[in-house]
Amino acid sequence: APKGRLRRLHVDRNALGPRGCGALLRAWAAASAERLDFLDLQDNGVGESGCAELCRLVGKAPAATIDFGGGRQVLLSWRKPQGRLVRSTWQGREPANVYWHDSPPSR
Repeated sequence: APKGRLRRLHVDRNALGPRGCGALLRAWAAASAERLDFLDLQDNGVGESGCAELCRLVGKAPAATIDFGGGRQVLLSWRKPQGRLVRSTWQGREPANVYWHDSPPSR
């Protein structure tokens, strides 16, 4: 690899929204792009349907981890209506994401 090459980009929790995540993912998938090995787009205000659309954008099935082969991955996450987070692990490590509700849980 060339000296100083950017290999991993963590832009999780940056409120990029669907447009920002889509732009980064399109750049990631472009044939002429400098290849990143890892792109973390978790918790950027993209819902489940938006994450599914991002996966379709690059021709992949909807998933929290988009695998491009050769160890190249993109991580996505979205909140379920109940407040749970869908996420994946990377090299056996699990990210810590905390969500809370202003109202008490229903019983």
